Amino acid sequence: IAGGVVADALGRRQGVRLCAVSFMLGSLLMGLAPGFGLVLGGRFVVGVGTGLSGVINPIYLAELAPSSRRGQLVTANEILLTM
Repeated sequence: IAGGVVADALGRRQGVRLCAVSFMLGSLLMGLAPGFGLVLGGRFVVGVGTGLSGVINPIYLAELAPSSRRGQLVTANEILLTM
C-alpha cells in the first residue's frame, strides 16, 4: 500500500532512490550495532526498503522499458525476486 503512495508522491525515480537509501541505512545500522535493539531497527529499515522496492521497481521498469521488451523485463524482475 505504501509503495504506491510513495511512487505517486515522490515519483518513480525518487522512490527507487529512497529504497536504496533505506537499504544503505539499514545495513549500516545492522553492521555497526552494538546491541540487539539496533540490529532489529536495521532489519526494520531494510524491510521497509524491500517492501517499497517490490512495488516501485516493477512500475519503474515498465515505464522505462521499450514496449517490445517490457513483459520480459518485468517478468525477469519478479522471478529473480522469488529466487
